[in-house]
This record gives sequence, structure tokens and C-alpha cells, in this order.
Amino acid sequence: MVMCISVLIELEKIGIGKVMIGSGNILRMDGRGARVKAWFSRFWRQLMDLSLTDRIVAVVVGIVGGIFPMPSITTLVTLFLARLMSCTPPQIALSTSVNLVLAPVDIYLLPKFATLTSVAMGYEVTYTGPMLLEMINQGVLHLITAGGTMILMAIVSWVFIAMGILVATTVILNWVPHGKFRKEEP
Repeated sequence: MVMCISVLIELEKIGIGKVMIGSGNILRMDGRGARVKAWFSRFWRQLMDLSLTDRIVAVVVGIVGGIFPMPSITTLVTLFLARLMSCTPPQIALSTSVNLVLAPVDIYLLPKFATLTSVAMGYEVTYTGPMLLEMINQGVLHLITAGGTMILMAIVSWVFIAMGILVATTVILNWVPHGKFRKEEP
């Protein structure tokens, strides 16, 4: 109990809550904490109001945007894809969240995508993770100059893979009987 009260006092110091001992409520949320809780509650309600189809589209857009081969602009790509797929604001929020979770996967897939393009074009170049790490350690300028070819080849692979995934998702969701994935209208 003493530790709990000390944590609550620390929360009060940073402005998240008020300690009110003896009034039944040990912690009363006011200020920033209450606003965050209200925002999250509203956001969660909007996500739960989405149909299964809308959630699937949002997650697919987040995954496709999240594996874009340039880590610094995956969010912009995800927003562009969300606009392309006519996503609503809750769908955009969900897809952006999925995108951010996939940042490590994005870095891992960069050499794989580049190697895929080089093999498809008939080059004998194999890109590896240690090669990418060495370019990153030598600085941003070296990464842009020496790794530019790798990034460009990875983007080419990503474009074809992304188009296939988005078209397949659209076709499957439109082909499946509407009763299974569509939210019933009241």
C-alpha cells in the first residue's frame, strides 16, 4: 500500500493524477491523463465499429506500407496506400499502427527485396544484411551513394509485391459473399 501511494504521488508530481486519500478514490484522473484515457476510449470504440472487411483492409495496408524498403518514409507510403484504398480515419490509424510495428521487418527485408530484383534482372549480385549494416555504419552519405542501387532494386520488388497483395485483397474481399465480411446495416 505504501508503494502504491508513493507511485500515485509521483504521478501527481508529473501532472497525470491527483492523490486523494480518504475519499474512496486513491487516484482521480484529471488533466492530461483523463484526456488520454478519453481519447483512447473513443479511438477503441471507432475501431470496434469497423466491419471485418474494413479491419482487414487497414491491416493489409499497414503491412504493405510497413515493408516499404526505405524505413524513413514507410508512414508516408502507408498514408498514400490508405488514400488509394479509400480508408476512413480509424482505418488509417490502424494501418499506421501496424506500419510502425513492422519497422524491424522492413530493415530485414530490404536486402531480400534487392536480391529478388537483381536475380529477376539476371544480375549476379546478392545483397546481405551485413552489407547493409556496413553501409549504415559508414554514414548516411555512404548509404545513399553505395546503397542507392540496393534501395532502388528493393523498391522495384516492393512495387510488384505490393500491387499483387493489394489487388488480391481487393478481389478476395469483393468475391467473398457479402454476408461473411460486411457489417450488417441496422
